[in-house]
Order: sequence, then structure tokens, then C-alpha cells
Amino acid sequence: MPGELKCYLMTLLGDFISCMTALLSAYPQGLARPECRGKPNEEKERMTNMKQLLKNLMTEDSGQDLIEYALVAALVGLGAVASITALKNSISNTFNSVGSQLTNATA
Repeated sequence: MPGELKCYLMTLLGDFISCMTALLSAYPQGLARPECRGKPNEEKERMTNMKQLLKNLMTEDSGQDLIEYALVAALVGLGAVASITALKNSISNTFNSVGSQLTNATA
């Protein structure tokens, strides 16, 4: 990426961040209509629920076995593809040899 373009993009990003910061400080409740905003207690309750969900995700390990099996299956598949790719010429030569021998035997 040319230096001028990089500088331009960084300036644009900086301007965007400063505009968003100014907008958020001017409208701390957000830009939604007042009837669309949640009540403060509801927002606190949602945050508490979100914190509890994150804690549960960090401590729960019931899905770990499934991920391990999926990783093992992916590694087995990758190994199969790699071995077939490495043996493709040998397999091709063997089939060609068998085919020519069958052709000669029937002639």
C-alpha cells in the first residue's frame, strides 16, 4: 500500500473516530427515539444477564468434547487428502497398467 494512501486512510479513520466520540458524548442516550430506548433498569438487567452468560461460557466445558472430535476429524481428513495427493501418480500408473494388461489380454 503506498504511503500516501496509508496516510489518507489513517486520517479518515481518525476523523471518523473523533466524530463518533463527539456524537456519543452529545447524545449519551443514543440517537433512537425515546420510546425505542430501554428503561435504565432494563439496561442494567440486560448487562447483568450478559455478564452471567459470559461467566457461564467461560466456566462451562460441556461442548469441549464435540470440538475435540471435530478437530480430530478435520486432521484425519487433512491427512487423507495429503496422502492421496502424494500417491496420485502411483495410483494413476497402477490403474493405467491394469487397464493396458486387460486390453492386451482380450486382444
